Amino acid sequence: MKRILSLCYRRGFLIKRDTAVEGTRDFDYGPSGTALKRNLVDEWWRSVVTSTGNVYPLDSSIISDSRLQENDNFLLSRREKTSEQHLLRSTVCSMRLVEKCIEIFGQSLPFGVAECGRAFGATLKPSEYPLRHEEGEHMGVVFLCQPTEDQQWYYHWQKARLRWWKKLAANPENFSLVETPTSELPGHTLKESFIKYKFPWGPAVVEQISNTGDSQFQRMDDETRARFKIAKGLDGRTYPHRLSLSASVDKGLFAYICDAYSETWRPYGPDHELKQCVVLRLHSCLSPRIVAVLPATDDTRVSTYCRMLTEELRTVGIVSSLSRVGAFPYRLALEDEMGTPYRIIVDEKTLEAGILALQDRDTAAMV
Repeated sequence: MKRILSLCYRRGFLIKRDTAVEGTRDFDYGPSGTALKRNLVDEWWRSVVTSTGNVYPLDSSIISDSRLQENDNFLLSRREKTSEQHLLRSTVCSMRLVEKCIEIFGQSLPFGVAECGRAFGATLKPSEYPLRHEEGEHMGVVFLCQPTEDQQWYYHWQKARLRWWKKLAANPENFSLVETPTSELPGHTLKESFIKYKFPWGPAVVEQISNTGDSQFQRMDDETRARFKIAKGLDGRTYPHRLSLSASVDKGLFAYICDAYSETWRPYGPDHELKQCVVLRLHSCLSPRIVAVLPATDDTRVSTYCRMLTEELRTVGIVSSLSRVGAFPYRLALEDEMGTPYRIIVDEKTLEAGILALQDRDTAAMV
């Protein structure tokens, strides 16, 4: 884990704080980490919102009215008060907002809402460094369905979410699904499962999937509960069954960094001497940048060509960078550690014949 953290601080995934506040993380995300986190959230958003058609986006305040705790199912462990009647939320996708969506759109079942935002939760074990903080960003879905279809949708989301985590992994076998035995289910929960990643310190949950049936509606006051009867397909004597998905952005980010981290030997330099190096095998959808343009020489004409090529790539929407730090072998090593999937290498032959060399990160093969 020390080597992975060293890479994170060295390549701008993390920036260590000089001072830390109790209950918050002792690092900030650097440029690389912020881009990786943004890409992770975007991929999640595409998988649960854009590609589904019946899950709708939300964006709510981190401050919650304490009087709505019971209806919103806020599991506040920190209980930090911002005023006499307000608390910092511990989860996303408030049921109050689900109610508003029904009121506005009159949605028929099944349908859900999705939100990604900051929340405060339980402190993790000290061994789970650097994730031992209460502050975090969460990706959540609340999904309502017919009582007769809750099992079907529960297993649908279970398979879909596990498939998504594995799809973006270099080593998908490190992700696993663990079902909670019936005898160990928390109160009012019909089904519960966890997607775990095998971190260096051991398996830890990256996402929770649960089916709480209609228990949350039964705990509401009569006036609030009645508003959920308007969904088409219900006979007025029953209420929707509620499924919830909750994933940690921070844990997900570290899972993919740990998953992508590898040490290997590669020939760097003009003598092609084998040297040990770190390669971050991030999925191209997650990598902070897709292409790095590397000048093979310090020729001014080559540098100008590289700058123009980088600008052209950005113009067409390809996230790219111009790498000019250090000697050419160092530039290659830097891009390996950054997790950049492809490198375009420019030299004098490019200026003469217009031929570019494209190198793949994982195989180091050039075409």
